[in-house]
Amino acid sequence: MVGAIVFSAFLFSTFGQLLAGRLGVTKALPAGCLTLIAGLALLALSLATETPAPLLLSALVGGFGQGPAFRGSVAAVAGAAPVDQRAGAISTLFVVAYTGISIPVIGVGLLTEPLGLADAGLVFIAVMAVLAASAAVYLLRSPAGTGAGTNAGADAARR
Repeated sequence: MVGAIVFSAFLFSTFGQLLAGRLGVTKALPAGCLTLIAGLALLALSLATETPAPLLLSALVGGFGQGPAFRGSVAAVAGAAPVDQRAGAISTLFVVAYTGISIPVIGVGLLTEPLGLADAGLVFIAVMAVLAASAAVYLLRSPAGTGAGTNAGADAARR
């Protein structure tokens, strides 16, 4: 079951990345954030009810949201970086992303002792949902043609 859930998350992330290419950065980034929130809600439901079906659905929905968020991020950074610094900028994005996914894991581990695994997971979900919602609001309010809201990154990623 665990392997199927992990496989499903990666598979649906791939589907989301493919869709992101069609959406462009301006739509892919906020859509990915909002879809991630739906995946987090399903994960919270699974923890609260101790049932596996919402867990599998959270992997599908969360993976599908992660795809456009990730591809959109790479495209936005690639589009914003000068050509001669693009590789370094994208490498920095990966370092920040991997650090960003490591910190919550450590936090959940630290919270497991005092709260228990399920409650620590719910704290993680709440924090991630707030961060994803904040990012989505920022991206939706960003004027088109500035920063991460441009489609220049998507064009650069296709080259």
